[in-house]
Amino acid sequence: MLGLMLGQCSGAGDWERGTGMRKWNGLLAGGLLAGMALAAHAQSPMPEDGNARAARLSSVDGQVQVVVDGQVVADPAYANLPLFEGSQVVTRNDGRAEITTDDGNIIRVTPNSTVTLTALQGATGATKTEVVVNAGEVYFELQPSTDSRAVRMDFGTTSVVPSAFSVLRVNYDSEPGSMAIFSGQVHVTRGSSLAVDAHGGQMLSLDPGDPSAYNLSDTIQPDSWDQWNTDRDNALESEQSASTQADQQLPPDAASSAADLNANGNWYDVPGEGYVWSPYDAQGAGENWDPYGYGYWTSYPTAGYVWISGYNWGYAPYNCGSWNFYGGFGWGWNPRGGCHPWWHRRRWMSNIGHAPSDYHAPVQPRHPVAPVGGNRVVATGHPLRPVKPILVDRRPSSGVNAYLGFQPGQPMVVGGQVVSPVHTVAPRTSYVRSYTYLSDRTPLSVRHGLEPGRGGYVPRTTYNHMPSTSFGRPSAGFSGATHMGGMHLSGGGMHMSSGGGAHH
Repeated sequence: MLGLMLGQCSGAGDWERGTGMRKWNGLLAGGLLAGMALAAHAQSPMPEDGNARAARLSSVDGQVQVVVDGQVVADPAYANLPLFEGSQVVTRNDGRAEITTDDGNIIRVTPNSTVTLTALQGATGATKTEVVVNAGEVYFELQPSTDSRAVRMDFGTTSVVPSAFSVLRVNYDSEPGSMAIFSGQVHVTRGSSLAVDAHGGQMLSLDPGDPSAYNLSDTIQPDSWDQWNTDRDNALESEQSASTQADQQLPPDAASSAADLNANGNWYDVPGEGYVWSPYDAQGAGENWDPYGYGYWTSYPTAGYVWISGYNWGYAPYNCGSWNFYGGFGWGWNPRGGCHPWWHRRRWMSNIGHAPSDYHAPVQPRHPVAPVGGNRVVATGHPLRPVKPILVDRRPSSGVNAYLGFQPGQPMVVGGQVVSPVHTVAPRTSYVRSYTYLSDRTPLSVRHGLEPGRGGYVPRTTYNHMPSTSFGRPSAGFSGATHMGGMHLSGGGMHMSSGGGAHH
């Protein structure tokens, strides 16, 4: 099959969708699943409204726990879990996690650390994102905070608001914490006692006894997890280098997933249909591949079981657009129709559009529920004993890990027409941020009691970052060692804040 999915098309019938949608002749094996009638019934509506937002747990390694509304949703956690306002991510001795928000922020959590998404709010034309570092060490890549996209990060009594795209490292192992600014510019406050601006290449240390005192150094002290943060950036940079013109057709809420899609599949410009994406996993497995054949049924408070894809790319294609089966093509994902995640619809549904006549849509499991009032029910389960997720793995034996190294470039035949994959476009130019390190420090592996060799320090003298595909990042940041907002005497000396007073 040249690694392609060849559909068993009957060649009969037309596909007609609603007003403004296109008509296909003989492309589908079977008809439209009647109104998604085979989708499972949700156990209760979500309390969020149509403006509800969710972040994505985009990468997980080791012991990571997710808590939502006081209930443990996943322990251990896994990638693609949606994280709502109030969600808390907890890492253990060997746990690492990455969180991506829909407004382009990235949060990376090192072992023995905890962060809480205290605000994920969205209204027409405006969003608000706030994150609290409860404990440990966390890296941030923050978009600039504006009136329409407010962004804030807190640790202890300290609040940080980025005024430009900024890359930060926060250490909050103990009060009052410290922060390294690798690039960008931020405004830092501690209640009404302190207000100071800091920029790339500086390290801010706070005084535990005097909330108005601080030290702003022009050298950044190295940390054992800097290498991990850089490696994650390099991985994203590699994915972003596969950008295609199809990226511009993604719904805004799916734009942050463009790199995932480009790195894990091909786009095809199908006549009359627009861009359709085919994952390498499907192409490697062949015609028996099922978009809902690999993943987890995971229980959320007040929502019951919802589907979480097990594929690393499986976030946007299950919350936006629809999966369709094309004769001569196989399964493909079309982003048209926008995003319609289950937390907007107040009930979970599959997003299968057209499927073969013998296809069985996923059925949502049920577990014991207790009445709350009216027609509302809530999933039972102790806050510290999560309802166990249900693993589904119906991948064809030929498809398990078949995608590894599989990147076909062959054309496909759809509706009697030859369709070639969309070629990648040149990546945007990256920038290099240089800064000076102080002497080595005690590795985090020692401080946190991890086994020897895990998370050991590796010196790096430059910070490399690829600007985001979907959220444009600056090609240049703030340079040097100028102290913004006061008098800077020396790397370890006195600083005068704009509000007056001496800070040591």
